[in-house]
Amino acid sequence: DVVNSRIGDANRAQALIDFMIADEGLALRYQEQPTLGIAGSFAQRRVNCLSFTMMFVAMARASGLKAFAQASDNALSMRMLDGTLFRATHVNAGVLIDGEHHSVDVGWRGVAAGREPRRISDARTVALLRNNHAVEHLLQGDHGAAAGAIEAALALDGSSATIWSNAGVIHSRAGRRDEAERAYLRAVTLQRDHIGALSNLVGFFRAS
Repeated sequence: DVVNSRIGDANRAQALIDFMIADEGLALRYQEQPTLGIAGSFAQRRVNCLSFTMMFVAMARASGLKAFAQASDNALSMRMLDGTLFRATHVNAGVLIDGEHHSVDVGWRGVAAGREPRRISDARTVALLRNNHAVEHLLQGDHGAAAGAIEAALALDGSSATIWSNAGVIHSRAGRRDEAERAYLRAVTLQRDHIGALSNLVGFFRAS
C-alpha cells in the first residue's frame, strides 16, 4: 500500500515504480507513438516518456509524494520526414524524497540531453501532450486535427519554441505559408538557437 503514511517517501516512490512496470502491477510497456493520456495509458498499458511521466506524477501526488514533470528542451530526439525536422522535448518525472531531488525516467537510454532537466508546470505538460497529438495527426495526414491540436497546445503554453516550430510545420504542410512563416519566426524569437525552427525556416525560405 503506497499510500500508507508509515512508509517512507523513498520506499513509497520505489513501490509506485514497481507497481507501474511489474507484470503483477500495471505492466506498462514503452511505445513511442501514439502519445496517450493517463486514461488511455491505463487502458492500453502503453506509455512513452510523456505519458509515463503524467501517470507517475498523478499517482505519486495521490500517494502523498511531491512530484512534478520536468523537461530537457535540448534533448537530441528528432525525426526528419520529407525534408522537415520534427524536434521533441524529452520529459521525465521529478520527485522530492527527504528534501532531495530525484528523477524517474522511462526512456533515459533512448535520449541524449546536454543539461539537467528543469521543472515544468502542469499546463506545459498538457501542452506537450497536445503538441505530440498534433505531430502524430500530421504524420497520419490529418491536417485539420493537427491544426486543432497545435492551437490547443499554444493556448496552454505560448512560450515554447518547440511548439511554435511544430506549428510552423503544420501550417506549411497545409499551404498556409504566411502563418507558417510567423510561427517559425516566433519560435526563433523565443529561442534563437532552436535547431528545428532554424532548419525548417531555412528550408521554408529556400522553397519560396
